[in-house]
Amino acid sequence: MERLHSVRPIPGSQRFQLSFDPLTAHQIIDESFTRWDEYERSCSGFQISSAARRILSLDEMTSKPEEIASRCLRAILAPISAGAAIEDSDDFSIFQSAMEHVIPSILEEEYPWWRYESLDGFLFAVARKVGPEEALFIGLCLLISDQTWTPLHLRLRIAPQSDNIEWLVCRLGESGTGNGGMVRTPYGSSRQTTKLLNSVVDRLESIAWAYAITRGSSPHAA
Repeated sequence: MERLHSVRPIPGSQRFQLSFDPLTAHQIIDESFTRWDEYERSCSGFQISSAARRILSLDEMTSKPEEIASRCLRAILAPISAGAAIEDSDDFSIFQSAMEHVIPSILEEEYPWWRYESLDGFLFAVARKVGPEEALFIGLCLLISDQTWTPLHLRLRIAPQSDNIEWLVCRLGESGTGNGGMVRTPYGSSRQTTKLLNSVVDRLESIAWAYAITRGSSPHAA
């Protein structure tokens, strides 16, 4: 089970900077509490990244992935205008980690095959605020079972007064002969990955999507 995003040595010291998976951080703390406690008392041992500090709060540790994703997306969208690109940040990293769990669980409601698959990352050609509490993502997602990329189109709106997804449309995977009926591009093939990522935006409406699901009533319905 993945528990750390990364462990990096801090130059000139014998300490390390750890980036935690927000959805399993509590397991790390349960197993390493003595070292965490020592850090809090003496500021020695581990240096915890700002993202890890935030998600290690009791509130975050007991939250569901959808709540974490909604909370982070709200923080991302609040300071930017509609049409603005979403830039890399701690909140965006945590949002993506949570959505790795949220998307398969939603797909599973209609496609039982997703009980046996999950996601392990994203590459976005488009990540943009498109309205109040609403964002659009176009790009690729990494399938965890064999570490391959496949296209993704995701648009979602979070509820204004609660930490949940109010409306979502997700299209995932280009129909093909690979496992799950999808075209799969190997993770290590950077040339193929770049070519596929650049093509998804142009082909968005012509892609034969393997999976498509909508949750909630579209705010754009006539």
